[in-house]
Amino acid sequence: MPALTYLRFWRGLGWGMVAVVLALCLMPAPPQPPVVTSDKAHHLIAFAGLLFWWRSVSARWWTPHVALLGFAILIEILQGTCTPNRRAEVADVVADGIGLLCGEALFRTPLRHLLPWFDTQLYRLRS
Repeated sequence: MPALTYLRFWRGLGWGMVAVVLALCLMPAPPQPPVVTSDKAHHLIAFAGLLFWWRSVSARWWTPHVALLGFAILIEILQGTCTPNRRAEVADVVADGIGLLCGEALFRTPLRHLLPWFDTQLYRLRS
């Protein structure tokens, strides 16, 4: 991972994304998109995006995988115990895990240079 000048900023954005995913997963009536989609697809997309982001700002490759898998399990526990109209589903954790694999695959493409590029552009803009 290249050194990022604004690492604290990028990590802050990552924590913001985690907070949004948590809020969406725990709200009583999640917003419905205008097209019919699968709940599992939402899980896959969210966790692929989170993994891609956190791989871009983490020093160890495995840390985001372990942390986000734990986060997926925590979400299901909270859905099963703290929400009135939602339930915990193993299939959601499986979809999250597949999303983590997709995020890792995406990170192994040239797109992994996207955040360092933005970081460099922001540095140049501020200089």
